[in-house]
Amino acid sequence: MPRFHKNLTNKGYDLSTITGHQGIIQMTRNSVPEENQPPDNLSQPAIDPYFAGVFVSDASKALAILEAIATKNDYGNEENMRAYIINVHGMKSATAVMGRMDLAATAGQLEMAGREGNLELILSKTPAFIRALRAFVEELTPPEDDAVEEMSDEDKARLREKLLVIKTACEEYDESTADEVISELNKTTWPKPVRELLNQITEYLLHCDFEEIVGVLACACPVATRKSVRKEEDEVKSNH
Repeated sequence: MPRFHKNLTNKGYDLSTITGHQGIIQMTRNSVPEENQPPDNLSQPAIDPYFAGVFVSDASKALAILEAIATKNDYGNEENMRAYIINVHGMKSATAVMGRMDLAATAGQLEMAGREGNLELILSKTPAFIRALRAFVEELTPPEDDAVEEMSDEDKARLREKLLVIKTACEEYDESTADEVISELNKTTWPKPVRELLNQITEYLLHCDFEEIVGVLACACPVATRKSVRKEEDEVKSNH
């Protein structure tokens, strides 16, 4: 199960019936187009940046593996085929949760082809699937031009306070508070180094690697006043 899929399941969402969570949808239909493009009349709601970022991270890693295998065209290797099946299976689940049932359907076909050793289908459909998945990842990836290069003093103070709240929450294994604060921060456009830091924290949080987050933030925010942290933390918890 990919981290993206596992994260929603761990938070109590039934992925067989989910119809929406912070902008993420799963559309159930009796028929799915074979081409890796959604129908023209298919409306796509806005996707929450938090989950979009998680999906982009997972899909990018899967693409790297699938592209490497496709480039070598070495599907006869048992280890490569196992990696191929695992990754198309993961993308079948993740793209379905993101509402791209067309991609999910193709991934399902490729997974079955891998299990059955149907190399003809794999060779004919994998290149188009990789292109379509790559296009979807690029669609969800924020353009570099939209990123800010500098932060105001107000934004710096806000970011630091929120990161300290996350650090304290992780020290206390309070996943709910950390998750809420990171989701709030991800709604703002930050400079690239900050985005990379938030992505790193998000990935650790998916695995409940609280100690890793504390370590990262100890370097990013070495000085903290317990009073200011508690004040911010209490404000977050009061909204629950």
